[in-house]
Amino acid sequence: MGRGKRKSSVRDVLLDAPWWVSALLALASYIVFHAVVPAAMARNPFMRGVATMSRSLAWAPATMFAVLGLLTYLRARKRQAAPDSGSGTAWPLRKEPTLRVDRTNSPFVQVMPDLAGQIDEATSASHAKPTEWTIDAIRQLEWKRFEMLCVCYYEAMGFTVKTVPYC
Repeated sequence: MGRGKRKSSVRDVLLDAPWWVSALLALASYIVFHAVVPAAMARNPFMRGVATMSRSLAWAPATMFAVLGLLTYLRARKRQAAPDSGSGTAWPLRKEPTLRVDRTNSPFVQVMPDLAGQIDEATSASHAKPTEWTIDAIRQLEWKRFEMLCVCYYEAMGFTVKTVPYC
C-alpha cells in the first residue's frame, strides 16, 4: 500500500492560505522588482540592463500572485456559500473527511462476503452474533483480505491508495 502524500508547492500553500497573503505578496513583489532591484543595480554599469529589465517585467510575478489571491478568494466564497461548509472560514480550506459506513451495503462486506461466516464460526461457542468489527474478527483475516479492508477504509477516509504486488 503506497502513501498518497506528496510535497506541497508554493502554489498549493498559497491556495490554502488566506487570499490577502497572495495580495500582499503581489504588492511586495511589484515594489521589489520595480523599485528596489533597479535602485540597487543603478550604480553598476554592467547591471543597468538587468535593472531596466527588472523594472519592465515587475508586473509578471505580481500578476501571478494576484491571480492566486483571486482564486483563493473565490474558493473561500464558494465554501462559505455551500450549506455544509462547516465554520465558513477561509483558513484552513481543506475539509476533514468524514466516514459514513452503511452496514447494509458496506464496501467492507463487498470485499469480504464470506467474513460473516468466519465470524459466526469463531463466535459459535458463545452464540453471539457480531454487530461490529472486533480484534478477534480482524485477527482471523488472511493478509490479503486485511489489506483490502485497509484499502477500503482509507478510500472511505478520502485518501488515494495504491497497492503493490507482493513478491
